[in-house]
Amino acid sequence: MNLLVQDTHVHMPMYAVIAACLSVIALGLAIPRWAGLWIIALLFAAPWLDFAGMWLTKLVSPGFAIVTLAGGWAMALGYAIVAALAIYQMWWRKP
Repeated sequence: MNLLVQDTHVHMPMYAVIAACLSVIALGLAIPRWAGLWIIALLFAAPWLDFAGMWLTKLVSPGFAIVTLAGGWAMALGYAIVAALAIYQMWWRKP
């Protein structure tokens, strides 16, 4: 339990900083406003899924491990979307 508390304490603030930085990038992308807001929501919600899954797995049932996996995949998806769109728009998109 102590390791889970320590892991949550260390990683949650960092995930929030990463989500905030990527959100600033997402707001600067040439995409519809609604798409940018959905990406931002994903960037901030995914870490909550990740850690909720860890805590639920520990305290309730091992079946909640799938929530941790979903949160991790959602974070990866959000990071990849922002990175791919930013790189594409910086280097390959015609002005």
